[in-house]
Amino acid sequence: MNTSINALLEWKEVSRKCRQCGTAFTVRMLSDQPDHGPQFCDSCVTAKLVTREEEERSQLLARRLLRSGIPPCYDEYNPNKDRANISDRLEAESNMLIIGPYQCGKTHAVCHAGRQLVQLAQTNVRFMRCSEWLRRVAMLMGSDMEDAEDEINRAKRAELLIIDDLGKERLTERGAEILFELIDHREVEHLPTWITANLNPAELAERLGTDRGEAIMSRMRRAYVMVTQ
Repeated sequence: MNTSINALLEWKEVSRKCRQCGTAFTVRMLSDQPDHGPQFCDSCVTAKLVTREEEERSQLLARRLLRSGIPPCYDEYNPNKDRANISDRLEAESNMLIIGPYQCGKTHAVCHAGRQLVQLAQTNVRFMRCSEWLRRVAMLMGSDMEDAEDEINRAKRAELLIIDDLGKERLTERGAEILFELIDHREVEHLPTWITANLNPAELAERLGTDRGEAIMSRMRRAYVMVTQ
């Protein structure tokens, strides 16, 4: 006689009250099984799983934003209505040179757009203030060349690189070389770069100086969409 194992077992139904919402529900258990088992109804279990997934996504997003280097002070963007909205003219897949006077909203706009790309498209964004980053690379080169190369490679590989305040300080020969190699690499690899500057193109070319500085400007004139404010 072919009898299923399930039919040979003795079952019992145990009434429970959900510890979360108080809803009554029934649990089917083996008759000789200790009266333990689920303490929450299916709806609450599902809600807990959803909440856990949301928390994990939130933590992952927080880590991505931290790695991006975008300063938290630029979390919100409220463009001045008397000025054209810079963020409306940014193109995620294009090289952009955003030029405008001090405090016109350039950095706020690119950081806000960068955060949106991290949050909505999970884009690997990297933000850096030009002079500070070059000083950091120079410092690392003086102590650990491998760390310096890692720092440069992270900027090279970013799906979107934001370089803030180009031309704020004059470049050293070595700084101009590093920056040229970075911009040149990203152009060859078709990786978009957004650059902000307070100076117009002629002033920027003069400020960058050096042969490499002129090569950087040549790349930007040829391959970058210019947004002026």
